[in-house]
Amino acid sequence: MGSLPERVNEAALAEHLCMALKAVGGATTDRPVWHLYVNEGRKFGFAEFMTVEECSNTVALDGILFNGASIRIRRPNDYVPSEAQRMGPSMPSKALRLEVVGLQAGGFTRPEDDPDRIFVGGLPYDLLEGQFIDLLTSAGGPLRSHTYKKNPDTGLGAGYGFAVFVDPSSADAAITSLHGLRMGDKCLTCRRAAQGQRERQQQQQQQQFFSAPPPQIQQPIPTAVVRLNGCVTASELSDPNEYKEIYDDMLEEAERYGNVLKLHIPKPEGEASVPGLGKVYVRYADPSQSLRAFQAMNGRKFGGNTVVADFLDERKFDEGSIE
Repeated sequence: MGSLPERVNEAALAEHLCMALKAVGGATTDRPVWHLYVNEGRKFGFAEFMTVEECSNTVALDGILFNGASIRIRRPNDYVPSEAQRMGPSMPSKALRLEVVGLQAGGFTRPEDDPDRIFVGGLPYDLLEGQFIDLLTSAGGPLRSHTYKKNPDTGLGAGYGFAVFVDPSSADAAITSLHGLRMGDKCLTCRRAAQGQRERQQQQQQQQFFSAPPPQIQQPIPTAVVRLNGCVTASELSDPNEYKEIYDDMLEEAERYGNVLKLHIPKPEGEASVPGLGKVYVRYADPSQSLRAFQAMNGRKFGGNTVVADFLDERKFDEGSIE
């Protein structure tokens, strides 16, 4: 794994990969990641899995977001495909639901989706294309491809461009060198282009489903259990008749988005503390259904209350552990 964000917590990254594999249907065990090592200084790491199939399926997660970074996932340099095929599936399953975690089947096939393609903004408008190339090569080395945007009306630069280096590892060095660099009265912005594209897509999704979208970096990885926070109150649930009406209404709404295996609304029990009181738990058949429910109900009003949705681990819910 490459292009990891700053200060990576190994346990958090391992959990992120496990949840992603489960969400796309690529896990064959309960805890797919067996061991994970991260070199924070150089922003790369290695992950070992419980099965060959899970390892191969993880390759399809190339480009998945983690803490705002688009992670590069590749086989190690000493990987030998012919030997790997004797151990199990050496290619990701074609049945993976990659759209659930915001990825496309086949990975980054278009130039604009290349995870090593960088964006450079804040360029002086009178900068020539040759000077743009010189700037990039001095920061990271020879270019494999570049795009220098121009204003069609004036013929001058539009203030930004894109580039891919011959050596993919040069992208990080170029970003470090160019980001924040002053050129005249301007200050350059440099980042991976795929990261900026995904952030814009997520902002658009948030604006569609939230009345006042918070500044989130990435959509949480869905599980098959949606937890709806703040949509009911203890006083509303204390009346048996009102409880039944709330239950029926929530079930009818939840079934619009998929096959509901279980709906759980904790009831008040006198003065005793009840885990999950005021929350609604919906267990769907698979994460793609819970994702539709999350997108539809998060931020909506239910009985005058604003719903805040998130996901709960299926195993915890099935074992009766709620929070």
